[in-house]
Amino acid sequence: MLGVTLAPPQHHKHLTVYPLLDTNAEELSYVLMADALDSGTLEITEVGSGTVPELVADNQGDVDVLIVDGEQLIGAKQNRMTNRSIVIPARTKVNIPVSCMEAGRWRFTSRAFTSSPHYSPRVLAQAQGHVWSEIARYSTTMGTPTPTGALDEVFEQKSADLETWAKAFPLEKGQVGLIAFVGERPLGLDFIGSARLYARLHERVVSAYIMDALAAPGSDESGTADETAALAFIERAAAAPRAAAPTVGRGSYRVLAEDVLGGELEDQSRLVHLSSFPT
Repeated sequence: MLGVTLAPPQHHKHLTVYPLLDTNAEELSYVLMADALDSGTLEITEVGSGTVPELVADNQGDVDVLIVDGEQLIGAKQNRMTNRSIVIPARTKVNIPVSCMEAGRWRFTSRAFTSSPHYSPRVLAQAQGHVWSEIARYSTTMGTPTPTGALDEVFEQKSADLETWAKAFPLEKGQVGLIAFVGERPLGLDFIGSARLYARLHERVVSAYIMDALAAPGSDESGTADETAALAFIERAAAAPRAAAPTVGRGSYRVLAEDVLGGELEDQSRLVHLSSFPT
């Protein structure tokens, strides 16, 4: 389905990662959300005086912007997480769907949002009530109290662990994604249809799976997933039923169901992003 090959596995404690490689893929010409925010060509703000599940994204630049689901946005009235992948065409303003990542704050700390260096763990790709309870579980499990229930603060308090673990999962040449396991149990798969773009996202993607592993109830799980398990999970993602979902911006967004959950974004006949995790 993806036309990828598996690199040798990377390990640290109970977390195993199989890098996905594609050295022949044509590059995608988008600029990433974080880079566009940093350069000032993209601005993300509250809708009016603020509404939890939606923000305004204004691409003022001449290049299409790619927003990947799971990215954290910091500031404004409340930290948020993007909950689907989106291509915003150049010179276009759209409302984007988000989830709240900070249950205890509803007041402005800035007019516009900035990008967090962290991705949200895949277990948080659920309904809003589930997101809040999972952030609370992360905070309790890892001993990282946060006054407003902000996931980004949990990441900051675990920064030393994240840095140590991340050294075991370096970017490989031609890498376009990864499959992660805790012990023999799959955590999820992420694929970006461009090695250049994936390289910019790699540290954030890895950090999300490290957080999943740190908070895993079975953090002492023994066993290591082999290549057969990795290939089997790719097949599960390939075979999962797809349902068309409302698409923000350009392209087609589909939701995966049944044996796995997740979503995929296709634009101009190219698979841009696929995320998949076990039900």
